[in-house]
Amino acid sequence: EIGSGLVGSEMCIRDRAIITPAETQQSNIAKYLKQHTNEQNLEVFLTWRNTINSSLSQNNNYRELLAKELHSEEAVKTVQNQLSKTGLYLLNSEGKYKLAINYDKIYKLYGKHIPADWALYLKDLSIEQKCSPNILPDKEQNLVMWEDFANTYPNFEEIYVIYEKMQHYEKDYFTSGVFKGKKNNANIYKDEVVVAYDKFSDKHPYSNYCLLYTSPSPRDRSL
Repeated sequence: EIGSGLVGSEMCIRDRAIITPAETQQSNIAKYLKQHTNEQNLEVFLTWRNTINSSLSQNNNYRELLAKELHSEEAVKTVQNQLSKTGLYLLNSEGKYKLAINYDKIYKLYGKHIPADWALYLKDLSIEQKCSPNILPDKEQNLVMWEDFANTYPNFEEIYVIYEKMQHYEKDYFTSGVFKGKKNNANIYKDEVVVAYDKFSDKHPYSNYCLLYTSPSPRDRSL
């Protein structure tokens, strides 16, 4: 049983309704969402999300407990099955497991009952969550996806999060933080980075990233 023993008394996965939109509670939640406004439903979601994030960031014991609990593939499957009834799941990050919000499940629950910008945000988060951080096409997809979101909803309440994601994927996809050298106090990218921008520009001609550099010489382009 996944309970307070796993993540600490502050966050019992199975016992707290605000933490767990479990199967036994989802009918009640769905009924609530239908009876209230999108703005009221958004407040419910944000309260739930903020409580989750606060609990995960403040409770360090759950990491050690997870490590003890997840001692085999069978144990991982057991925990995942129990978490499938919640809004959380086990995220495997570089061989280590941690609890994370299952945005696919949350989007399906809240998506039709919250403002359009937040619904798209949850949908995009669910797409991002299914992508591999090490696959180049996934990085490209996420970069384009978050740029489209920023262009569609420039006044989104948490637009700073979107910009942070765009900066992360731009650096990861194009430059990997590596520069060729300095010229006239400008950052000069390696040739393969220039090629990456060229290919991206051809594929996505309306992207703002197509305007990041200009130069007559393909070997002398800078931001």
